[in-house]
Amino acid sequence: MRSWLRWFRYEFCLIKRYLRTQGWDSDNLYGIDLPSKQGNQELNSAAIRNFVDNVRNETGSDKVNLVGHSMGGANSLYYILHKGGDSKVDKLVTLGGANRLTTSFAPSGIDTTSIYSTNDLIVRPYLSILSGAENIAVYGVSHIGLLNSYQVNQHLKAALGGE
Repeated sequence: MRSWLRWFRYEFCLIKRYLRTQGWDSDNLYGIDLPSKQGNQELNSAAIRNFVDNVRNETGSDKVNLVGHSMGGANSLYYILHKGGDSKVDKLVTLGGANRLTTSFAPSGIDTTSIYSTNDLIVRPYLSILSGAENIAVYGVSHIGLLNSYQVNQHLKAALGGE
């Protein structure tokens, strides 16, 4: 089962197109627009919890893979650590995630990858790095550019286990 979660659904259209060209079935790619655009942890993690539960019920899958951009990464971590997501998530990939606003450690038992840009002027690289995660620095990519980068797409594909 390949599921994805992102902060703003429309931001991920190019990543979705890339994953489809790499063999992912669009029926296994899901998205959510989080209610708080300011990244309210409680509000957004509750929305993620409900969304993941709905996807699991619809698909019959025990676990999902989450991909979050920017605050979507921090909100996904908060969901995993504080809203029961630890037993429902297999892999977590953050793209320019503001991860350290939630924790400085990868969640135990979850394959976690943080892809970030050394050129990100919105979420500074140190905020993305998590102890115990695979931390991947890319160069020459802006914060929004993380959603439209061939090198990021290759790392994302590898983090999700290819297909």
